[in-house]
Amino acid sequence: MLSCTRIFFLLSSLLLLVSQVCYAQDTPLPSNQLTKESYTSISTTYTSDMLRVIGQMDRAMTTQELINAASQFEVIGQQAPTEWLPPYYAAYCYTVMAFMTKKDLTLKDTYLISAQYHLDKALRIDSNNVEVLVVQAYIYQMKVDVNPTNRLQEYGTLALMSLEKATTINPNNPRIYYLQAQNLFFAPPYAGGGLDRACPIATIAASKYETYSSPSTLHPKWGEAMTNYMQRVCQSISK
Repeated sequence: MLSCTRIFFLLSSLLLLVSQVCYAQDTPLPSNQLTKESYTSISTTYTSDMLRVIGQMDRAMTTQELINAASQFEVIGQQAPTEWLPPYYAAYCYTVMAFMTKKDLTLKDTYLISAQYHLDKALRIDSNNVEVLVVQAYIYQMKVDVNPTNRLQEYGTLALMSLEKATTINPNNPRIYYLQAQNLFFAPPYAGGGLDRACPIATIAASKYETYSSPSTLHPKWGEAMTNYMQRVCQSISK
């Protein structure tokens, strides 16, 4: 019998193949003919396709829907290999899938392997990008979540380093504080978490979201809804 991991990879490959066929119908040039000059001519297609898939990602409620979005981001990235956003979003999708997976730790790790694979592509394009560094920290945090006893020292430290580097680049990015608050919010007190520690940082994240201006419609906007949820919980217990 096929293992769950093998089935997952076969399914992902099939979805990617279908997405490639669909995307090719709307793309003027195949990826092996894409040049810097020709990229300008398909910029409108890139933007519209990115907005479409970002919308699908934002509406996703299941891991399967996130797999579909990640596969489409991968195809778009093949058509625009100098853009960091497609592999970034693919990595983010797989990281959220890992967050959603609570019981099957092997599958959770598999999602994180895929997340790191795509994020490495974004890092090669822009290694000092605050958004990329935040998702890198998110991946490390999820690795800790798989096995806190054996992974906290290594991956917890790496997550902290990624967030510290992101803060030096742009201390006003709200996802830095959102990720810190989320990590504490869901961690038990004996592991250093709890609302007492999470709520003050969630308040900072909320204030950052209020003043943050996204560079474009394609840039990341995630985290605000969960920040508002944490804020409501914090406010309810303080009454």
